[in-house]
Amino acid sequence: MATRLRARHHLTVASAVVAFALVATACSSSSKSGGNNNSSTTPTTSNAKPKEGGSMTFALEAETTGGWCMPEAQLAIGGIQEAKAMYDTLTVPDANGNYVPFLAQSITASADYKTWTIKVRPGITFSDGSALNGKVVKDNLDAYTGLTDSKNLLFRFEFDDVKDVRLVDPMTVAVDTKIPWVAFPSHLYSYGRLGIEGEAQLHAGPNCYKDMIGTGPFEFHGDWQVNDHLTVVKNPHYWRKDKFGQPLPYLDKITFIPVTDTSRLISGLQTKLYDLADTDSADALYGLASAKQNGSLNWVQDTKYPEITYAIFNTTKAPFDNILAREAYAYAVNAQEYNQIRQHGLQQRAYGPFGTSVMGYVPLSAYDAGAIPPPTGDTAKAAAFCFCLLVADTQ
Repeated sequence: MATRLRARHHLTVASAVVAFALVATACSSSSKSGGNNNSSTTPTTSNAKPKEGGSMTFALEAETTGGWCMPEAQLAIGGIQEAKAMYDTLTVPDANGNYVPFLAQSITASADYKTWTIKVRPGITFSDGSALNGKVVKDNLDAYTGLTDSKNLLFRFEFDDVKDVRLVDPMTVAVDTKIPWVAFPSHLYSYGRLGIEGEAQLHAGPNCYKDMIGTGPFEFHGDWQVNDHLTVVKNPHYWRKDKFGQPLPYLDKITFIPVTDTSRLISGLQTKLYDLADTDSADALYGLASAKQNGSLNWVQDTKYPEITYAIFNTTKAPFDNILAREAYAYAVNAQEYNQIRQHGLQQRAYGPFGTSVMGYVPLSAYDAGAIPPPTGDTAKAAAFCFCLLVADTQ
């Protein structure tokens, strides 16, 4: 099953940075992952004291036309990048893949993992000056879980096992679940989607999608022109500092620009119109190969936490309700050849739905064990399975 896998991004500022997609062969699966770590750290990559100030233009693969009403937002990779600039989450993944408190000061579980107590970090304010406290966290979680009116079916299904969200005291929230849920802290991050927004945005009604109010490193001041650009500016009251004691963020401004045309993206990076970009286009990376080789462009790809997409069969309808059709499809696809011809050999083939550092990863896959024939592009075998399927259907 030849599919594409888009890398999860942890991008750093350079002259230009491109994160790229991978080709994968995988099966559909799901996993809840997380931890119960009560420490939070600020990642650093250099011993040199950073210089504050300046601005950056970030080219994204798509526009988020539906905006950033977080419990309802349908965000692709680009939309998550913008959301992370304006919103913080209760937890974040650390360097070891554990989910640790972020906006939360601590997260602790009961002995049976059916009650999670979230202590909110004090002294944090939203971009409108309102305070982060237990009530606003509870109201956000109510919206995400669907315990109050929420239009986002994604989160309502994800949090279907949440029974209740209770305000314990002004800075503490308790979440009761229907089942023991060891991985609950990872869902409070949800790949950066579960940003905590201010009460005014939560209750903004039809304007929620464009009245962005978060605690993030950057603030939105109304400069969003759909399909053209979104500009965010430095939050002067942001709560985090680096290891030197300097307030974060360093930049004064970020301008996000949706760039869906490959030639425009290549040209913009080469001429330094864009400082940073993310893309899932192998054609774009192939076109920028010379710039990478001469050192004028850097590529950053996170292979530890990839987001895998895959072909999924509807086994309730013909023809894929028959295993012969599914086996024919598996034999017919040659993932390696597809990677070389269509993706210029830039992608990486996978054998399962999870990256090497993602909970649920199994080193010995069904393909490796020989339980499933690897997709080699054997059209003769594929045709044989199709013939058997035809005979079976006519009997």
